[in-house]
Amino acid sequence: MIFSKGGYVTVPPIIAAKIVKIKSITHESDFDPGLATRINSKFVDRILVPYNETKNLISAKYRDRVVVTGNPVRKEFFNPNNIYHQMGERNFVESKNRHYISTPFITDNMADIIKAADIVISRSGAGAIWEFITVGTPSLLIPLSAGSRGDQLRNAEYFRKKGTSLVLNGLDVNTDSLRDMLNNYFTNLKNEMESVTKKVGAENCAKNITNVIKELL
Repeated sequence: MIFSKGGYVTVPPIIAAKIVKIKSITHESDFDPGLATRINSKFVDRILVPYNETKNLISAKYRDRVVVTGNPVRKEFFNPNNIYHQMGERNFVESKNRHYISTPFITDNMADIIKAADIVISRSGAGAIWEFITVGTPSLLIPLSAGSRGDQLRNAEYFRKKGTSLVLNGLDVNTDSLRDMLNNYFTNLKNEMESVTKKVGAENCAKNITNVIKELL
């Protein structure tokens, strides 16, 4: 069996396989088939394409060989149980579980991790919440009450009413309450909260502030 991913170097082996009667497959990753795929289509047993629409871009003579499979991705993208835990330097404990990634601080790829997350568990500082809603990721907020003026409590309540956040307060936070709230989120609330959160963020906040400053200069 020969499996081709396209590229000009695959054409001779595919033709040779046809001559010596070895089964072969070509897989096209792009929406429109490249030249190598179009040539290989004449000789292979199966033509794998990512989209239904791509099937119509294969010559009608060979369309009966087409199978719409999509594009495979790394298995990490299918694992819903990866947890990134930013712990701070004082509390940092290295994790031995490959699905539980602990780190003192998330730095360079913070935005990518938040955007890819199903939900973020966080305190409810204003800056943090606005980062979450800007990329459209719902949050479970645990507001800091001691030593503050109550701003985190009010921030959390505001976004709870907006529908972007779940809230656990003070003594309500324990293993059971956290588990129950997350179970409810993934079972009943996830799709709706994601939809709401994507609509709340504002893209031009910095520009709006800059415009006000310019008006006063």
